[in-house]
Amino acid sequence: MSESQQPVIIETGESLWLRALFVAIGFVIIALVIYELGPAVWPFNITSPFFLLLILGAGTVGGPMIMTPLFQESARWEVTPGQIVMHLQNPWGRRQLHLYPENVLGMRVVEFEDMEGDNTWFVELTTLVNPQQTPRYDSRAYAEARLQEIKTKFYGDAQPDV
Repeated sequence: MSESQQPVIIETGESLWLRALFVAIGFVIIALVIYELGPAVWPFNITSPFFLLLILGAGTVGGPMIMTPLFQESARWEVTPGQIVMHLQNPWGRRQLHLYPENVLGMRVVEFEDMEGDNTWFVELTTLVNPQQTPRYDSRAYAEARLQEIKTKFYGDAQPDV
C-alpha cells in the first residue's frame, strides 16, 4: 500500500495496565484512610464528625481515581478519504463512530493553558454528536501540521473552510 493510501492514525487514552494501576491506587487511598481513621469515628464521640470528614475527603480523591479509568474512553482514529472511523473503547465495551464530511462541523487547533507548565495544543473535531480531541502536542506548529494532515486526508482537494 502506498503512503497516500495509508490512513492517518491517531491514538488517545491510556493502556489497560495503567488504568488498573490507577484503580488500585484509588482503592488503596480509600482503604488506608478508613483503616487508620475508622477507630476515631466509631464508637461515636465528640471528634467523630471531624474524622468522618477526613474519610469523606479521601473518597473525593480515591473515587475519581477509580471511576475515571473505568469509564473514560480511549480512541483510535483512522482518517481515510471521506471518512473518519473512531474506535472507542473502555473496559466495559467497544464501539465505532463513523464520521463523514456532512457530520463534521469543524476542525481547529485549540490551546490548552496549563497553570503549572508550558501550554499545549490539540486538534478538536466538532461533530454533530460531540467534540473529539487528539492527544495534546507540545508545539502549535505540530498541532497545525497534524490538523492539515487530517484535513488533507479526509477532504482531499475539496477542503472546506472549517
